[in-house]
Amino acid sequence: MKYSKRQFEILNKSIKLIAERGIQNLTIKNLSKSIGITEPAIYRHFENKFEILKAILSLFKDEIESNFSNLNSHELSPMEKLEKIFDFHIEKFNSNPHYASVIFSEELFKNDPKLATIIDKIMLFNIENTNKIIQEGQKAGEIRSDIKAEELATIFLGSLRLLVKEWAQGEFKSDLVKKGKSFKKSILKILKDNS
Repeated sequence: MKYSKRQFEILNKSIKLIAERGIQNLTIKNLSKSIGITEPAIYRHFENKFEILKAILSLFKDEIESNFSNLNSHELSPMEKLEKIFDFHIEKFNSNPHYASVIFSEELFKNDPKLATIIDKIMLFNIENTNKIIQEGQKAGEIRSDIKAEELATIFLGSLRLLVKEWAQGEFKSDLVKKGKSFKKSILKILKDNS
């Protein structure tokens, strides 16, 4: 979905509000104060708080799908694809730190089945597509095959998630890009077939 400049501003301020003050403080009133526009002005762009949250998650889902689609359009080895996936996530969160506080906090959305479903779809899409890349790598003899592809996909994505979540818990003070580069080398070394 395409969003207007104002809608992007509303979404970005919402993400920041959630990250700094919790989801309970994401109200149209607080949002309008934060942006400096009236509440009716926000309602012209989004019907309610649920639509804002849905848009935040959908935007992230679209970006991930676009990244996987882009990977498949290039002649890359499976290990190069995994490297690009890792880099995409690190760059995405490094340039939008508050995204991490929202996206990796499923507990924020667990009380709303519709939002929980979107989170589930994002995770399932990530795991399925990473699993396919790992299977390709196993067939090519590039990625170890003594561990099931779906387990390696979980190790890969889980490690990435934990790295970003720790960074967010530390209030984004450490250098995520530097730590990510070192971490990426280690995780790719674990995945590599050394037989």
